[in-house]
Amino acid sequence: MAYRFLEVLRHCVLNCRGGSQSIKNHPVFAKVEQKVEQNNFSMKITIRTRKRDEATSFIYLDIRDGQKSRKQAVKGFVYSAKKLTKDQKEHNAEMMKRAEDTKNDVLMLESPVDSKKITLSRLTKLYCDNKGVSENTVKSFKQMLDCVDGSITADSVTTDVINDQYKKINSCQLSNNSKLLYRSKLDAVIRYGIKKSYIRVGVLEKVDDKIKSKTHTREFLTKDEVSLMIAEYSETKKNWMRIFLFSCFTGLRHSDIKNLRWSNIQNDVIRLQTQKTDTAVTVPLNDNAKSLLPVKSGNDSFVFSVPDTANIRKDLLLWAGKKGIKKSISFHTARHTFATLSVQGGVDLYAVSKLLGHKNIKTTQIYADMVSSMLKESVDKLNNIFL
Repeated sequence: MAYRFLEVLRHCVLNCRGGSQSIKNHPVFAKVEQKVEQNNFSMKITIRTRKRDEATSFIYLDIRDGQKSRKQAVKGFVYSAKKLTKDQKEHNAEMMKRAEDTKNDVLMLESPVDSKKITLSRLTKLYCDNKGVSENTVKSFKQMLDCVDGSITADSVTTDVINDQYKKINSCQLSNNSKLLYRSKLDAVIRYGIKKSYIRVGVLEKVDDKIKSKTHTREFLTKDEVSLMIAEYSETKKNWMRIFLFSCFTGLRHSDIKNLRWSNIQNDVIRLQTQKTDTAVTVPLNDNAKSLLPVKSGNDSFVFSVPDTANIRKDLLLWAGKKGIKKSISFHTARHTFATLSVQGGVDLYAVSKLLGHKNIKTTQIYADMVSSMLKESVDKLNNIFL
């Protein structure tokens, strides 16, 4: 009906103006067409599930826009058994929240908007959607938005406005490196806005640069400290120790061990896409890692029952305190342990980089530098023997 009215309006404008003025430029027509475009946006999105196996289901969005329809997968799954454990219920709640967030993102990204009035928040979502970044990277961008004014519109972005956002980031309770990270993400969104002609060119040329990166010590367990845990695990069979040690011997992150399935292990080799960076990694299992594997329960079932990182860290710190290990350690310490002990053992740096799934070998070089520093400290101790 609305578009029929537009056709009538076109006819009237042509007759009244003799066709001398572009229809699109006629103020009455432009105003009505804009209103029709807004009213015509009638997208409906329903969250649905589809059977994955006997115990779980995929989640997807059923998107209907007028006469068109499509489906969009939501990363993850839900448990579909009639009786669920507490952990499974919490998992399902988390997945449904993710589905709702994805639904809201689709609605926001596809609703009509004046390109010059697009907000920083929406521009950030457009950037993430366009670049196809990983789920954890999306979270990082959302955390960046928590530190800035996401309601700023593209046409109001100037060098001064950007500097004000930098100040907001600086005022957040973050490490210097996190501030640098959020600033780089803000810059990426701004550059994307410039490329898409949402933001004027040149706004990043004279921005303030007052944050300097600091190198942080990457804590790891020594060979002797790992041996202490192996000995205790052999007696107690504590699950958190099994998970932590498995990471020490494979370099896998908590998220990857949590999502590891038996189908990812073939001929004593793990092959998977990492959760954090969506990078393909291949990790041959050594004897220590193989000894930690539980009894296989099904080709598509999870290998481990993995506690969350907070609980593991609590147990880990208690264990370290009892053993006299005075280090600020977390689950990620296991990954640092794998990398450092590998380099100490003479494993090629390129090979370590591939095992860890690093996209840039400079990241892996940090571990080589740590080992070099440790060797120098060891040699320097000889000074005290002869002086």
